[in-house]
Amino acid sequence: MHTSSAWNERGSRPVQDGPERGMALPIVLLALVVLSVIAVTSIQTAGREREAGGGSLQSTTAFYAAEAGAHQVIAEWDSARYDTLTPNPGDSAALGWRLLPDNGAAFRAVIHRVDDGGDKLFNLIVEGSDGPHEGQRAVGALLRPGFRLPRAAFTTRGTVSLVEDTASSIVGTDTNPPGWSCDSTGPAVPAVEVAAGTAVMQGFGALVGNPAIRIDSTMGSARFTDFGAYTYADLVAMADKTYPDSLVTISVGPVESGGVCDTGAVNNWGDPLNPGSPCADYFPIIHFSSPNNVQVALQAGSIGQGILLFDSRLDQDATTGLNFHGLIISQQRCDFEHYSTLYGALLCSNPLNGAQQNFNHTSIYYSRCALEKATARLGGNGVRVVQGTWKELSR
Repeated sequence: MHTSSAWNERGSRPVQDGPERGMALPIVLLALVVLSVIAVTSIQTAGREREAGGGSLQSTTAFYAAEAGAHQVIAEWDSARYDTLTPNPGDSAALGWRLLPDNGAAFRAVIHRVDDGGDKLFNLIVEGSDGPHEGQRAVGALLRPGFRLPRAAFTTRGTVSLVEDTASSIVGTDTNPPGWSCDSTGPAVPAVEVAAGTAVMQGFGALVGNPAIRIDSTMGSARFTDFGAYTYADLVAMADKTYPDSLVTISVGPVESGGVCDTGAVNNWGDPLNPGSPCADYFPIIHFSSPNNVQVALQAGSIGQGILLFDSRLDQDATTGLNFHGLIISQQRCDFEHYSTLYGALLCSNPLNGAQQNFNHTSIYYSRCALEKATARLGGNGVRVVQGTWKELSR
């Protein structure tokens, strides 16, 4: 009896006839298709995740570039004089792209003046980019400028004899007044900053700074009347003491009453020499308003601090000296001399290029600490963020 499953002569089982014979190849092909789909899907998913991760990194880098740019613009606002780029309400100024170190990221800033002509107000917009992939984010802030500090110990645009005798000096090295509680000193500034074409005679005294003399070809009258958020006229309007005469013979210094600083005393100019005293924190604005040459004769031992304003020439009498801490501004020429000492800065407009001099045991020390304390009531130096911080801008 024979069946289809009989063994052949070689002892192996023969292939069966029937429907099972053609199923193996389609199954293998189906498996390959399924595996291929899985592989492609996995590759695409990984690619999307990599792109998403890369996009997130680019976006984060761009955001930090914008933040870094905002920090940088605000920090350099005063020295770069950014507020002068937008002199009128509605003006805008673009600062252009600037690279950040190391990672190739960059930022660009645009300044818009948005006030109505009163107190200056600026809208700062900073756009950051990661660089090669061009991921971009932006931040914005409202800024209000404070009082812009001088950039040198002595600033003038007229002929000047600087330190004629060996006992006189002008020092741009940032110096804290003796005994004062101050932050660490900052970088040195020029001892003297003058307009282009100014005749400068150095003399035999010490002239120290970085550099000793800097020539500014752009210097004009605004350097002596525009101080960021305030003008010279603003300071005059805020004056605590006013002297209208052209010849002033006075003794100035702290006045106390019952252990309290008597700020109403006419010749109380504060107490720069005795930290902790009742008048140590009194920094008045003092205005000499005569349009004529103001000759100030101060009695021996006169001291003061704050802001000194002269509508005309400052001319110290040959028998006097003044120990002053803060800022002195003259709209004419200056003769700062005769055993006088200043911690802070001196600005002399001298528009008519009259001869002026500093000599006879006179010293001027640039002091950021003294300047900041004298102008603290004016909102401080540089600019401040009105909103407390900058905000990210939606795109």
